[in-house]
Amino acid sequence: MALIEMKPESIFTKLNDVLQNQGAEYRIINIDHLNKAEADLQRLYSNGFFDDGFFQERLTSFRFSTPDDVFKARSILIVAIPQPIVHIIFSWRGSENIITLPPTYVQQTDKEIKEILKEILSPEGFHISLARIPQKAVATHSGLMQYGRNNIGYVQGMGSFHRPVAFFTDLPCLEDHWEAPVMMERCTRCRACIKACPTGAIGEDRFLLHAERCITFHNEHLKEFPDYISSSMHHCLFGCMICQQVCPENHQFINRVEVREHFSEEETLNIMKGVPYVALACHTQKKLDRLSLTEDYSLLARNLSLLLH
Repeated sequence: MALIEMKPESIFTKLNDVLQNQGAEYRIINIDHLNKAEADLQRLYSNGFFDDGFFQERLTSFRFSTPDDVFKARSILIVAIPQPIVHIIFSWRGSENIITLPPTYVQQTDKEIKEILKEILSPEGFHISLARIPQKAVATHSGLMQYGRNNIGYVQGMGSFHRPVAFFTDLPCLEDHWEAPVMMERCTRCRACIKACPTGAIGEDRFLLHAERCITFHNEHLKEFPDYISSSMHHCLFGCMICQQVCPENHQFINRVEVREHFSEEETLNIMKGVPYVALACHTQKKLDRLSLTEDYSLLARNLSLLLH
């Protein structure tokens, strides 16, 4: 342990260099702040800021305990990784249809960053493990992100086109930061996202999103869409890009688009028919895996049908 304590500065220098080479930004905060994040979440719920259905479905899966049976967690490492808009081509009825998957949905970067971090930390005797915590809230408290009026996290040099991932680690926390969450200064004079949101999820009555009205919430589960979400509002395979597309902070990033996969007409038909994942052709499974769509495969038939019909 004495050897580890002698050289944390050099480890952080290497960590900084490697992550910046990936285009990523990060912060490290003391593990004691984990209790504050849990308390903040419970306070908002107790004060009625979350719809009960939304809270139970989306915000009860966080884990605020640390993996102390493997190593003694001393800090939280939160990383923001740049991600583009992903375009997927689905062949259907003789046409090539470009379907959008917003930034943050491709989870492969989590594994890639974890392996990069392990290569740096393991030789020095340090450990990491993925943390299932409210990443956006922790990232804004750490100063890594600022909130937009749409409640999405924005990172300098990335806008909202990034994916956050958090890790528990036994690294020392040399410069601890835990600040009050900050809304971007530009948002104080801008109403672009409020005007653009078709469901009224971004309200004038409060800063916190009315998440139970957000298109993203509804196209990520199989319950029936409410009447206020019309067929014309569906434009992404999952999630929603409306408020991010009109946001001035994203103007320089909006053209960051990558075409990732192309599904043939037969593959598209099988997905829309709800053919079980295990019964799909191996090459189709691999495409879905690369897009991180395996976990939500049960939703694809409905969502894709809404976009192609």
